[in-house]
Amino acid sequence: MDTSLDISFDAETDTSLDTSLDTSFDAENDTPLDTSFDAETDTPLDTSLGTSFDAENDTPLDTSFDAETDTSLDTSLLET
Repeated sequence: MDTSLDISFDAETDTSLDTSLDTSFDAENDTPLDTSFDAETDTPLDTSLGTSFDAENDTPLDTSFDAETDTSLDTSLLET
């Protein structure tokens, strides 16, 4: 039984490359990806999930910690 792998390639007759996902580019007819940005009219950031931040009215995350009064660490599993 011949188990050798045929790795030969004949550029004139072999068509092993599948080009069915046409990745060709025609500079005269194709339109490239529009990466332009107009700061006055474009609104690319979707703030519908409330990810906007208003420096005058929003309150940032409180990262302060007062060891005498804060009880942010849940130690209920440590009690016996």
